[in-house]
Amino acid sequence: MGKSLKTPETNQTKVFRRIVQQLKNDPTVKRLVGPNLRSWEGVTADKSPFAPSANAPVVRLTPNPVDEDWYSPDAAVETLWVKVELGISSTCVDDVTDLWGVLRSALLPNGPSVGGGTSFGLDLAAVGAETGEIVFGAPGIAPRPEASPEGTMYGEGRFYLRIVNTVQPT
Repeated sequence: MGKSLKTPETNQTKVFRRIVQQLKNDPTVKRLVGPNLRSWEGVTADKSPFAPSANAPVVRLTPNPVDEDWYSPDAAVETLWVKVELGISSTCVDDVTDLWGVLRSALLPNGPSVGGGTSFGLDLAAVGAETGEIVFGAPGIAPRPEASPEGTMYGEGRFYLRIVNTVQPT
């Protein structure tokens, strides 16, 4: 289905979708998570239960902008937090910690761009991030083991970066 409102895309949306693109195209994330990387794109999988498959963990990204304020007369700045939920068919905390490390490595600012640019950080800055550097302020290593036949470990973390939105009169 995708986006239903006919509105201009904000820099917040551009930056969030660029992060999702980077993760979906990272070779290690693609190998480990595959199609189980979710980001509220308006597709059928968004409504599926949040549970890992037998062969792959599940990861869900949710944007959560906070602290918007004026940056200049024609621009606002905000902090874009991204909640990262993890689900892994395992009861070993190392799996949660290591999956978080894989996600962090895929988002290094000086890392290779999967969007055709020079580096991922420069790509982010080009679509509205203030610096292109992501701060991993709450790593996803607070696991919650759940009861299931094989055991499932869930974790949640968050990272953030600053976004500059140019404001156009309507």
